[in-house]
Amino acid sequence: MLRFAALTLILCSVSLTVSAQGTRYAEVRIEIPDGASVASVIDGHGVDIGHFRMEETEAGIFIRTVLPEREWQRARSSGLNVSVLDPDLGQTLANRPPFTDAQREAARQGGRIEGNVLGSLQGHPTFDEVVDILDDMHLQFPDLISERTSIGQTIEGRDIWMVEISDNPGVDEGGGEVLYTAMHHAREPTGMVSVLYSMWYLLEQYGT
Repeated sequence: MLRFAALTLILCSVSLTVSAQGTRYAEVRIEIPDGASVASVIDGHGVDIGHFRMEETEAGIFIRTVLPEREWQRARSSGLNVSVLDPDLGQTLANRPPFTDAQREAARQGGRIEGNVLGSLQGHPTFDEVVDILDDMHLQFPDLISERTSIGQTIEGRDIWMVEISDNPGVDEGGGEVLYTAMHHAREPTGMVSVLYSMWYLLEQYGT
């Protein structure tokens, strides 16, 4: 039998739709001046950009990205040409229609698990929905997964949740342990979903 002494999930996710301070995230386009590099624009103006894509048009070269309101305003104040394409991307995503039952069922069947990893944010779960999923795991498999425990809080005041998956959760048996973490970066929900999927798969297949 495959035995896991411990599996820990740490979640410190930041949802685009809600944050402790009510931060709004905007989709923006920033012009790269003639002769400048992307790195010089980002580093020289102190803009905190995690991900972007390049756009080359007749009007010039741009980077397209998602920034909190304070970041794009700071970029604009520093002299960059910043165009706001969507001032509240979180609200735009929240207003899109949710997955249909047929889409959810297709995703579930393709994943070879019964447990839910989907949510209301274009298929990804929000922070609160992740918490509900962790509680659902414990409800269905109380002998294999512990109740969630907070090991602290993020800078924005969210609990960082930890759970343990084991044949004796909560008991230190002195065996090997594996640490899984998710959502180190706020804009990478796929990493979070991958860990949730792995947890459901372990729980549902634990006996084999």
